[in-house]
Amino acid sequence: MPVGRGPTLCLDHDDVPTAWVGQMTDGPAPQRRIRRALGELTPEGELIASLCHVAVEIGDHVAAWVDFLGDGSDRPILPVAGFGWDPDGLLQLNRTWSDHEPEQSPVGRALSSGTIQLVEDVRAVPGHPAWKQFSEAAGYRSMLILPLRADPAGALAVASSRHAGFDEHQIAHLRTLADAIAFGARSLQRTRRVTQSLEDTIDVLSTAVEKRDPYTAGHQRRVAELAQVIGSQIGMSPFDAYGVGMAARVHDIGKLVVPLEILTKPSRLSTNEFALIKDHARAGYEILEGVAFPWPVARMVLQHHERLDGSGYPSGLQGDEIDPGARIVAVADVVEAMAAHRPYRPSLGIDVALAEIERGRGTLFDPEVVEACLYLCRSDLLRFEPDAAKPFGLAPSPDTRWMGADPLRDIAYDSRRPHSDHALPAW
Repeated sequence: MPVGRGPTLCLDHDDVPTAWVGQMTDGPAPQRRIRRALGELTPEGELIASLCHVAVEIGDHVAAWVDFLGDGSDRPILPVAGFGWDPDGLLQLNRTWSDHEPEQSPVGRALSSGTIQLVEDVRAVPGHPAWKQFSEAAGYRSMLILPLRADPAGALAVASSRHAGFDEHQIAHLRTLADAIAFGARSLQRTRRVTQSLEDTIDVLSTAVEKRDPYTAGHQRRVAELAQVIGSQIGMSPFDAYGVGMAARVHDIGKLVVPLEILTKPSRLSTNEFALIKDHARAGYEILEGVAFPWPVARMVLQHHERLDGSGYPSGLQGDEIDPGARIVAVADVVEAMAAHRPYRPSLGIDVALAEIERGRGTLFDPEVVEACLYLCRSDLLRFEPDAAKPFGLAPSPDTRWMGADPLRDIAYDSRRPHSDHALPAW
């Protein structure tokens, strides 16, 4: 049975009846939702935020979030994802894991001892005035903190608006949920390592193109920056928008097979020479099709010169036959190519570039993508530098906060507020 420690109870894992856990394996609603979240969500933050939503609903609680132990000599306790939570308030508490027992918060004790901490009355916890003030202001009367079997150490915190708001049945469900969060985090960290390897490969390939074709140095990177933020603007998840950016970073990889004298020719290309240039989309696809990206990168590269009316190449695809990501890269490619300086001509200007995609809206280019690009550029959310060596300038705005970000790290998620402002250290 629970061992009392003043207002905080320390529950050993064996203290909760295992019968409750066994009942969950046959498919009650919380367990089905856990399985569904683990199977469908890929970025760690989104997965954890979804499971925190489950934690809140299990007992009609107020909020749930996950903390992980950060690096550094002070070992900060960092909130990474949650539902119904207040990440701003948690960050302002500057919580750390103290080795001194009297100074440890309930979360610190859960992290250091590996045992469940049940706070039946937040107001009765000795010390920690800032933490208690935050909790009371948020309407937390009692809390349950469950350690996660993860590396680095983590904890699931669940807050209730009721005194002693957790019974054994709820604790059992939440224990299983904490195990699911830890398992999902470990699995997705392995996915992140694979993704990082793919990203490193992308960087090498992109650099190889730019070393060979100085006329477009920086072009792929700038197209990637613009394509990713357009994807976010039209409602793509951060993960999918990042995938579009990854494809854009190598959209011209096929130019590696185009003769150098054609790539660098300063005068007008002949029909045969232009046909060789046009083949770079198919060549890029052939280079990338065997790489197991979590996004259809090869297909986006193949189709980035296709147009809605079928006038593009290499396959003359129309409308919905064109991959949604490829439609984004197509617009970003045209805007960057026209607006940036090239060694053989000065910049045509961002206004000319925007007028070009506006003229082709609905016929050549996806109208939603064009609208997003026009909005971003004309509302000064993006500051375009005509120097091809410089990136797009990003004005601080909730509409563009994903630009250049890796959705698998450094992002705090709230499942009710997927575009959180908080960039936190990787876990």
